[in-house]
Amino acid sequence: MARTGKNAWSLFLLLLAGVVLGSLIAQLTSGVSALSWLSFGQTFGLDTPLTLDLGVLVLTFGLKIKFTIAGILGIILAAIIYRFFFFFVYSVIICRFLSFLFHFVKFSV
Repeated sequence: MARTGKNAWSLFLLLLAGVVLGSLIAQLTSGVSALSWLSFGQTFGLDTPLTLDLGVLVLTFGLKIKFTIAGILGIILAAIIYRFFFFFVYSVIICRFLSFLFHFVKFSV
């Protein structure tokens, strides 16, 4: 199977970074009246964790997800970066690595 420059892990990490940065922007702009719309959102999940007591083992389950406008914009921006610019980032990194490698080999011989 042929591998491409893009893979699922890089997309996942880039989307995760977009969500985290979007949430950070939402928290930072919640006090600013002109930008408070970025922190508008909805929270889904369990308010109190679900506890399962098995006598010897106690399991606690909990999940809460908060969607904000800034988080959604972060996901969209991360997808655009992945789609258009990620190939160029990999190309620059590979070219610089090869340039360093050839420079090192040339002078060490």
